[in-house]
Amino acid sequence: KSVRSFFGPHICGDSLDVSHGVITTASHRRFRAIQTWDLGSGQLIHDVPWLPAADSEASLILAAQVGRTAFKGTVAAGGSGSHEVRLIKNDASGIPIGRIADLGSVVHSIAFSPEEDRMAVVCAQSINLIDLKVACKYL
Repeated sequence: KSVRSFFGPHICGDSLDVSHGVITTASHRRFRAIQTWDLGSGQLIHDVPWLPAADSEASLILAAQVGRTAFKGTVAAGGSGSHEVRLIKNDASGIPIGRIADLGSVVHSIAFSPEEDRMAVVCAQSINLIDLKVACKYL
């Protein structure tokens, strides 16, 4: 039996995560794409800005994961359009932290390793293992 329902997100993939009493949703749409919700009440906490990078097209999100240790306070998200994963602050500022571009195809799933030193990015045509210690030097 469902204990609570809330409406608003347009989830189209692996783009829902729960951490520390907060639900983060990433929707397959251009506006209000990333939102955080209170797990207890189901109330919207805030929208997280999701804007295209200056040199890429808009991306509709299909995958998102919230950082819990090294990337705590960060959400990694990607999808269709720009074939990239962006790491942004998981708050109302949405400040960009980094970007992994040119993945070659649509991003379907993202997972941090337990230590958050690596990230697996599942694309339509490949599984990419990213060493974040190396990639973050260039992010």
